[in-house]
Amino acid sequence: LPAVMVFAAFVLFFSSNFNTHAQRYLRHPQMAGTLLWAAAHLLTNGDSRSAALFGGLAAWALLEIVLCNRRDGPRAELPPASVKHDLIAVLIGGIAWAIVGHFHVKLFGVAPM
Repeated sequence: LPAVMVFAAFVLFFSSNFNTHAQRYLRHPQMAGTLLWAAAHLLTNGDSRSAALFGGLAAWALLEIVLCNRRDGPRAELPPASVKHDLIAVLIGGIAWAIVGHFHVKLFGVAPM
C-alpha cells in the first residue's frame, strides 16, 4: 500500500504543472501529493526521527493548503481538463517514482520495498 501511495503522490505532484482532472478536483495537487507521500512514509517508519520528519512535512503540507486557500479566496473557473495531460502526468510521475525507487538505497540508505 505505501508504494502505491507514493506512486499516487508523484502523479499528483506532477499533475499540478498541467491542466489535469486532479487539478480540477484538488485545489493544490502538489501539496496533496506531499501529504500523501508523508503519510505513506509514516505508515512504514515507526521510529521517532521518521515521525518527526514525515509528520512535520505532513503538517506543513496541510497547513500550506489551508493558508493558500485562505489567501487565494474563492476558486476561479478552470479551463476544461485534458486526458492527454492526465496521461502525461501519470507517465512523468511513474518515471520519477521508478527512478527514486531504484536509487532509494543509494540516496537514503533504506530499501523502499
